[in-house]
Amino acid sequence: MEHIGPGPIIPSLLTLQDEHVSNNIWIGGEVTFRARYNFWQRLPSERVLQVIRNTAFGNIVDIGASEINNHLITALIERWRPETHTFHLPVGECTVTLEDVAFQLGLPIDGKAVTGTTSTNWEALCLQLLGAIPSGRQIMGQRVQMTWLDSTFEVLPEDADDVVVQQHARAFILRMIGGFLMPDTSGSRVHLMYLPLLEDLSDTYEYSWGAAVLACLYRGLCRAALISKQVEVGGCLLLLQSWAYDRMPMFAPRLQENADLFPLVRRWSQHLITTNIPGHATKIIRSMLDRMRIDQFVWTPYSNMHFMGQTSDMARSRVPLICFALVEWHAADRVMRQFGLQQPIPADPINLEKQHKMDLRGKNDYNWPEKHNDWIQIWNNRNNYIVIGMPANQPLYHYSEYMQWYLPRTRKFISPDGAYSIGSYNFIKTIRDQCAPSNEFPSPLDTIQDIFLNCDNMMDAYCQLLPEAFSNTNNEAPPPQQFHMPAAPEIPQPQSQTQTDTHPQPYTQTQHTQQQPPLGFDPFGGMGNYSFSHLPSSSQVPLFGTTSSTPLSAFNSPPYYQPTMPSELDEDDEDDEEEEEEEQQLVRGGARHRQQQTQQQPHQQRFQPPRKRRPPGCGTSSHHRR
Repeated sequence: MEHIGPGPIIPSLLTLQDEHVSNNIWIGGEVTFRARYNFWQRLPSERVLQVIRNTAFGNIVDIGASEINNHLITALIERWRPETHTFHLPVGECTVTLEDVAFQLGLPIDGKAVTGTTSTNWEALCLQLLGAIPSGRQIMGQRVQMTWLDSTFEVLPEDADDVVVQQHARAFILRMIGGFLMPDTSGSRVHLMYLPLLEDLSDTYEYSWGAAVLACLYRGLCRAALISKQVEVGGCLLLLQSWAYDRMPMFAPRLQENADLFPLVRRWSQHLITTNIPGHATKIIRSMLDRMRIDQFVWTPYSNMHFMGQTSDMARSRVPLICFALVEWHAADRVMRQFGLQQPIPADPINLEKQHKMDLRGKNDYNWPEKHNDWIQIWNNRNNYIVIGMPANQPLYHYSEYMQWYLPRTRKFISPDGAYSIGSYNFIKTIRDQCAPSNEFPSPLDTIQDIFLNCDNMMDAYCQLLPEAFSNTNNEAPPPQQFHMPAAPEIPQPQSQTQTDTHPQPYTQTQHTQQQPPLGFDPFGGMGNYSFSHLPSSSQVPLFGTTSSTPLSAFNSPPYYQPTMPSELDEDDEDDEEEEEEEQQLVRGGARHRQQQTQQQPHQQRFQPPRKRRPPGCGTSSHHRR
């Protein structure tokens, strides 16, 4: 299964493979995930926008609604690994990093962790910071409906003071968090736990909102990648799609001429040209990912975008990502090529199995800073965990140290279609490399033995993938028929008196000694497998009813038809009645005709084709026979 097996061959890294969604895809299952985000229909008034632009969310208001390709998101989820928090592609590991969040969304990534307590009087807090209290079904637990936010804060009063303007600004920021940046699987409610962090809007730059957005995206991908009946995906999937467009341009629509927009997510909210991308089909995108070449993934797409500034070095930190109950891991050491550095063999991933089971359900009175104090301390010391390395000067090919470590430990193929094509190519390449000329002069038998083993392994792999179509069991083939064919005796050809030594000698059959085939294979259907001890000698039993004294004339077959040349035709004219009679005898095979044939010599036997009938006379003198 080395060439077309999905993997992993070494299961020490992907320990959750049995629960992964790729298992269902491999056996023919299909699932299409749906993005859950609720984009705002209209922007608030200009006074409110001016307040929002002066906060950490000022770049978000310029992002317009964009269409999310659920098929692309589905194909990416199939390659997301919760064990490493990375996508496992044929070219290596990759992921959405803090650098991507800074460029794609324009959110701050260097700051305090987004966390706090959930034991608060939420009605009093809403009245203080929003100026209104949701009631009835408008609030469920600690989550408020976004439709209530839209209807309550749709119009800013003309006589609104600065306090009311800030209340409207907080309501719209809360709307952006729940509908776009950090949506849950419901897509209709937003948690009020973010509201205390918006009390002083000028302090929003002090928090790492980018890390919180990335933590929610990681959690949504981790839950969707494991086998379950959940098809809705939480998190900022527009960030994931924009990241995929920049890293894998073969999936990206063509942009208009004016593409220098910041944040980069804004580029995909304009009118796009989609005629250059594959159809919206998960199978097509999945196959393209299975067949991805090393030159089809862009590791550093932002290096040529000079209209943007530089990000902080802490974007390369190997630290936890925290958002209240969520704790995910930013594995920067596994994707160092995305920072322009050489990729070594990474360390073992952090085990977050316990943290993955922790969420906000049923935890209304929790002090999350105290609960996650150890993780928060690592985040606070993030500058001490920045990964460093040598600049990457060439791609990592399959024979590099990292790829030799990575390929046996990854899930190479998601569907059998991709495994057939890529696996067959790799198999042929292996055979070609083994047959290539070498200065070491290896043993030919060893080379043939290696080729046989590779072919046998390839056949076994195909039989395991499609047992109803292929079989490598020799016992399942019908047994060969046991027949006996004695060797033909030598038949001397008598020479005529005029034959000289210049004529070729008659063919004589010589019996060769059977050689032992290499590699321990038994010849199939060979004459050496049959015993002739029970048969009499060839002198007693003639071959095909002939003996060595049979004259050569006995082997001549009677000529059934010899074409008559034009010079041999009888040119004597006969009457019309005689011609008609001869034609009837030739067609019907009369007795007189057969008797004449037996009386002639073999070299005189011939058949004359019937002459063409002349048209009957019209009665004029010019048509009478002469």
